[in-house]
Amino acid sequence: MNSRVKVISFGHRIPSELREQFTKKYFSEADFFEVRFNLIMTKELKPQVNKLVMDALILADVGTQAPFIILPGVNVASVMVVSLIHGLTGRFPFIIELTKTHDFPYSWRLKEVHDLDAVRSLGRDHRFPKFSPKKGV
Repeated sequence: MNSRVKVISFGHRIPSELREQFTKKYFSEADFFEVRFNLIMTKELKPQVNKLVMDALILADVGTQAPFIILPGVNVASVMVVSLIHGLTGRFPFIIELTKTHDFPYSWRLKEVHDLDAVRSLGRDHRFPKFSPKKGV
């Protein structure tokens, strides 16, 4: 079993100082991977995120090992909210994506609703392809 941890950064450079801090504080052996994280916000997000994540996991050769990730943007609190709700309810919440309107500075409208359980199922389809339901069935 490989004892080295994998650190994947989505959209952020990993400077040598950060690498040193991480390895000194948490793990002495780590492999770091920087992944460009560019999304086209006018297109459906799920397939774009799926491709970026799958490409990153293949690049890092994580297998079933849970990688350490540096999220795109500053979304740590958002991920914690989602994780806590998942822990309390047993399923992921639906995420409502908003987009700004040009009418008022702080006016928003609904863009799309994302089913995170469906996103998780997409990941499971990659992990357990022989158990995935066949399309069109």
